[in-house]
Amino acid sequence: VNKGDVLAQLSQDEENKNIAVTQANIERLNANLSKAEKGSTDENIKLARQKVITMKSKYTFSREEAKRYAKLIDKQLVSRQEYEDAQRKAEVELEQYREAKLNLELVLSGTRPEEIDAIKAEIGLKKAELDYHTQQLEYTKLVSPIAGRVVSGSLSYAVGNYLERGELFATIEDTRHMVGEIRVPEADISEVSVDAGVRLKVWTYPDREFHGSVESIAPNAEETPYGKVIRVKTKIDNKQGLLKSEMTGYAKIIGTRQPAALAFTRMLVRFFTIELWSWLP
Repeated sequence: VNKGDVLAQLSQDEENKNIAVTQANIERLNANLSKAEKGSTDENIKLARQKVITMKSKYTFSREEAKRYAKLIDKQLVSRQEYEDAQRKAEVELEQYREAKLNLELVLSGTRPEEIDAIKAEIGLKKAELDYHTQQLEYTKLVSPIAGRVVSGSLSYAVGNYLERGELFATIEDTRHMVGEIRVPEADISEVSVDAGVRLKVWTYPDREFHGSVESIAPNAEETPYGKVIRVKTKIDNKQGLLKSEMTGYAKIIGTRQPAALAFTRMLVRFFTIELWSWLP
């Protein structure tokens, strides 16, 4: 997969409903603001009343449709999606009907300057809500943060699965560079420095040498059956894709005074595991 590829699409029903309702609120508030600033006319009052009639008619119809679908879903005559769509449509049109009535009341009552300021403040609040709901809609798309391979199984089997908030959906590895750990005997750690060159071989390719560099050195030593060792983290070029997770082998780090041949163990961070071997000359 490439960086930014959409791996999965979560349900957007709730987010789309929230956006529709918020947009309707903003349109209503903008209309109210315009009318408040210009003052109500007979034509404005007539249009506001007509909108109330229209929205009431639409809501009455969608409400009855929602009731009908509620009965049909119990008999399994309609799909769950059709039922939920009918319910959401009724909710949205109820909100639009309420907004039309509020708008009519405002047109009939006239508006004071402080009320105009309040409308402007509410418009700002609703725009912030719209930005939030729009962002939540984007979060329904699970995108790859990096270019690499999906290593957590086939995503086709994930269709229809339920995810808890924060739950892992997929694991992606960028295998162009591998991260490895070398366990260096404490007596030789003085020879190792950050950015030092690393040469390594894995048992799978005994005649092929890979190259990298030291990225970091652990601040503490660890006790092992072979004595105390210190973990050295290395970055290894793997553009050919030959190195695989959990491979094992041995490495040499170019020391500050002389080459230090270092046995290494298992690699960290999901990439590359090396067993501990005796000191190599």
